[in-house]
Parts: sequence; C-alpha cells; structure tokens
Amino acid sequence: MNTIKTFLCLVYRNWFTRLNYIWVTCATLLLTIATWKLNNLIICGFIYGLCIASYCFNLKKGWKWFIVYGSFLTFFIVFYKLQINPWVSSKIFYVYEVKENYSLLKQGVNLYLTSVGESQISIGEFVKLTGESTKLVNNGVFWEFNFTDYLKNLNVIGEIKNPHFEICQFKFLRYLFYQVAMHQHELVKILIFQRKAQQELYKSMIHLNISWLLNLSGLLLYPIDYFIEKKLFKFNKTYKKYKIIPILVLLFYCYLLKFPVVMLKVIVVLLIKWYCYVKKFSMSRAIRMTLTWTTLLIFNPLYLFNLGLIYSFLAYFLLTKLSTAHWYKNLFLNFVLIFLLFAPLTLYAQYKLYFFDWLYELILLPFVHLSFLLSLVFFIPKIDVCYDLLVNILSTIVRAFEYGNISIVIGKISVIWFVLYYCGLISYIKLEFKTKRLQMLLLVLLVMLAIPVISTSRMKLMQNSVHMLNVGNGNSFIINYQSNVYMYDVGEGTGHSPTIVKTYFDYLGVTKVNTIFISHHHVDHYNLLESVIASRPVKKVIQNDNTITETAFGDLKVHIFNEYKNSDENDNSMVIIFETPSSKMLFLGDATSKREHRLVQDFRFANLVKRGIDFLQVGHHGSKTSSSEEFIKTIKPKVCFVSGEKKGKKAFPNFETIATLTKHHCQIYTTQGLYSYKFKIDSHQVNLIEPTFW
Repeated sequence: MNTIKTFLCLVYRNWFTRLNYIWVTCATLLLTIATWKLNNLIICGFIYGLCIASYCFNLKKGWKWFIVYGSFLTFFIVFYKLQINPWVSSKIFYVYEVKENYSLLKQGVNLYLTSVGESQISIGEFVKLTGESTKLVNNGVFWEFNFTDYLKNLNVIGEIKNPHFEICQFKFLRYLFYQVAMHQHELVKILIFQRKAQQELYKSMIHLNISWLLNLSGLLLYPIDYFIEKKLFKFNKTYKKYKIIPILVLLFYCYLLKFPVVMLKVIVVLLIKWYCYVKKFSMSRAIRMTLTWTTLLIFNPLYLFNLGLIYSFLAYFLLTKLSTAHWYKNLFLNFVLIFLLFAPLTLYAQYKLYFFDWLYELILLPFVHLSFLLSLVFFIPKIDVCYDLLVNILSTIVRAFEYGNISIVIGKISVIWFVLYYCGLISYIKLEFKTKRLQMLLLVLLVMLAIPVISTSRMKLMQNSVHMLNVGNGNSFIINYQSNVYMYDVGEGTGHSPTIVKTYFDYLGVTKVNTIFISHHHVDHYNLLESVIASRPVKKVIQNDNTITETAFGDLKVHIFNEYKNSDENDNSMVIIFETPSSKMLFLGDATSKREHRLVQDFRFANLVKRGIDFLQVGHHGSKTSSSEEFIKTIKPKVCFVSGEKKGKKAFPNFETIATLTKHHCQIYTTQGLYSYKFKIDSHQVNLIEPTFW
C-alpha cells in the first residue's frame, strides 16, 4: 500500500513540476468562482481544499501563485460567497449606475438596487440612504433577459425599498465624466461614453444581433494600437519603451467607464505585450491568454458567468485563418468560419439563427471605425455636423438591413447537440486531410447536425399541453395541440416583461400561431397582442364580440360562450371550453359570479361540464368576485391554474377563492409572480416550467 501511495505521489508531483502555475491558477480560479451559486458547503469545501492542495505538492515553484490564489479565495469567500458588507452601518452609498427608473448603489464590492432614477441622482455621487432592505426575487422567466439574474451577476445582493436619500457634497471623477456625457451628441454618447441604452441606433442594431460592434472592444482598439506602433512609430524605440504611459491613460479611461470587461481585456493584453518587450523575453500565445483570463477573473470573478468569456475561449481555441490563392475566397471562407464558430452561441442565447449578421458586420465595420475616431475629437467646435452625417449613414444602412434580415427560430437546443457540433467543427478546422473528399465528407456531416436542431425543437411542439406564463396580474395562456399553437389572451400585468410571450415562443421554436382568442378588452388580457403579431405570422384573432359558438381545429373542438353587452367588461369575457378526446379545458377570462350563474343555467354549457372538467383557468386571477361555490360545484375542476400575484392593492388570488377550490378537491397552481406551469392535455400532469440542461 505504501509503495502505491509513494508512486502516486511521485507521479502527481512530477506532473505539477512540469506544469506552468499560471495554468494551475487559472484553473483553480475557475473552480472556485464556479462555487458562487453552489449552496452545498461540503462540496464547496472539497473544491477549495482540492485547489489549495494543487499548490502544495511543489510550493518551491508555485508559492507566489499560491499567495495570489489564497488572497483571492479569502476575498471571494468573504465578499461574494458570504456577501459580508462591513460598511453597511454607515448608510453611505456610492452611485455606481443610474437608469431612467432605477439605480445601483455600491458599498465595497456589493451593489444594491433602488427605485431612485436618473432625474434624482447621478453616477459618481455619494448618497446617504435609508430604507427597507430586501433580497432579490427571481420571477422564474428564464427564457429571456432576466433582470434579476443580470443584477445578481453584477453582485447586486439586495434591493432597498421605500428609499429616503440625501446627496453628499463629495463626488468622484466619474460624476464629472458623466455630466460631460449628458451634453454630447448621440454618436459620442454611444461610442465614447458607452451610454447606449436609450439611443435608437443601438436599439436597431440589437434587432440585427450586431450591437456588439458599438462596444469598446479589441475590434476598435487593436487597429488603432497597430497603426500607432507599426506605422507612426515603427522605428521609434522610445515609444515602445514608454508605451506604458498611453496604456495607463487607457486604463484610467476604462476606470471612468466602470471597467467594461471587453475593454479591460484589451488593456491587459497590451500590458503583457509591453512587459515582454521591455524585459526582452517571449511568452507563448497560450500563456498570454491564460494570464489575461486569470487577471480578468481576479478583477471581476463574475466574468465567469458572462457569455463573453465563452466567446473568448472559442476565438482562442478555434479561430484560425483559412487561406486560398484568391483574396475574395479568403474573405468569404473566413467570414463563413466566424459564422460557424459563433452562430451556435447566438442560438443558445436567443433561440434563433441570424444568417447575414456577419455580412452586416463586414459592411458596417469601416463606418463604426470612422465614427469612433471622429468621436475622439468631440471637443472640436461644429463637429456635430459630421456626427449627424455619420448617424444618418449608419441609421440608413441599419434600416436597409432590417428589411433584408433573415433569421430562423429554432428554439431551445440540447447541450448534446452543441458538444457534437463543436467536436465536428474542431475536427474540420484542426485535422489535416490528405484528400478533399474526406474534408468535404466532414463538412457534410457538420451540416447534417442541423437536422437534430430542427427535429429536437419541433418535438416540443408535438407535446399537447397548456402553458400558463408568469405575467403577474395578467393573462397569457398558450394551447399547444398537434403541433398547432393557440392562445387564450395575450396580456401582462404591471411590472412584467412586454416581450415575455414573444421570447417564450422563440424558446419553444414556435414560428407561427394558428388563432388567438381575446377574452375581453382589459389591457392585461391583450396588451402583448401587437408584439406577438409583429414577431411571427398569426392566422386569426378572435375577439369577444364575435358570433361564433362552435368551431374545430382537427379533433380540437372549441365551444364559445359570448356576452358582450354587459356594463361590467369582466362579464363580457369570452368563455371557451377546449375539448379533445382526452380532456376538457375551461377558460373564463375575468368572468364574475354573475356570469358564472348564467353559464350554469345555459343548457349547452351544463351538458358539456356535467361530468366535470379536467382543467380550469380560474376567473379574474382568483378574485373573490369569481369562482362561486355554485359554479365550482357544478364544473368539478380537477386542475386549477391561477394567473395572479399579490402586488399593491391587487392581492390575487383571494383566500376565499382558494378555500372554495380546495373544498372541491382541485389541484391549485398559482403564478405568484414567480412561476410558470404546463398542463399536459393527454396525461393531465402538471409541470413547473423551468430550465433544463439537456
């Protein structure tokens, strides 16, 4: 046993003797930061112990990096894992970010959300703030931009409600910087001050998936560095020796912009190159990139959860230059390679493929470069005329691209497909084939991987189900039956995402909608209709003033009960029973107990529900004005879905309604502003709609 132990220790020690500790540090940082969202203390402790042990086998070589890792581990556990804030009692906060209707306040490394907007405070100020501190609550809407997740990835640890603040006299340099930004041209705000959110040009470029062109990334900064060093000061050794000065100026500019990661990465790369030049030693590309990633992770640990890190990894490992005898073939092949490399990441993030974004980037890039260079001299009088011209040119080009923008909605794809795809792409790029036939065969196999993409997403649409989305005190129900999609209401309550239905359709891979039924004309039941119609074809919209009583879509029968002359618009709700061979599903809109009483008296309705119903959309978000004892006893629902939450004066669902439903043995599922649910039409099972790894 001792011999085996000695042998293993010898092998392990020799392996670490040959290993560069920059790689070890980067790996241990990645493992440590990955525990940020892990709540199991035993597993976390094991990972930390394993990381520490990786340095102990050869401390003579790795002691410096061990000190770096040990310091980082202490800092990470205290401020990120345990979220300890030693300054919380001071009530003094630094204004880190300000938007139209909220701001982020900073104490140490921790951030807090508050409802104070840009009309009241500015970036760079200090405020004395009091209020009620609460934890951030996730709304469960994982298929689109999740504001809560976004905040958590910035290390926002809570929200201060009912804030009362007093602005302190002392201000940081950033305050002056952003005060200057307020009075600049739109183009300067976007490119120099990176204040993009409210600019129309930026919003248009988001729709084309090319908004990243406006970031201060290597795409803008490296060409400038190359021109200065290789053209202006090609034979000037003094500049190369003291290049640290412009790099530090760039670092100070990066500080004013709150250290955007894409810009900080460029600065770290430039610093490493300068240091290698001054010290006259070479560093491999792998070591340079590892050192860059290590620096970024130490500076901003939560960069690990940024999609930009994955882009960086892919670019390093897979991006290569393809060469042929003709320049135009080179240009085409290299942009196709970029598309093949990064398109799956867009598919992962947005559930769709953009086919010509690479072409749009190629056309816009020279104009963006020119705009950035001219924006650097924004202080020159009368230069706004040039900015107006450039904005008009860029806006015209982007509008033209929007007309020709071709994308295809795919839906959520299994991780297995991504693994297979990148394995195939790596083989195609890295392996050298003796014959073009083998190379062409691999390319065909790579293209054929698109078949599982389409089939996997379409399989979801073959699952007959009813989806209740978390839209607060609103109504948005999706009926998916035999690969056709229908909706009963398409609305959202105050404070919820206006794109929630559109992005959920993207997540499912829905390319068209058969019919949308609007129960009645209250905004929380139809205010998302236009966004859905604008995003994909909708065959028909049926309002509550129609005269249809019966219709059918294959073996999906639709029984409609209309009243549209009541003084109470809630009672004008279009009540529908969707009937399949295996289920009956009743949707009530906001119908009150008065309307329910008339439904019970209706012979056609009574005949349909005499054996009970399998699914009930509880009327009026579970209000006490609906779901009367008489009605629930008559329809005998098995599963009850309530779309509502307790928010302000609207506290849905009402406890009396819940008591009535419980009394009649109905399984109750409520969104509560947190959850979305799916009812399986054939099996009558209910599942929480949540993200899946596979």
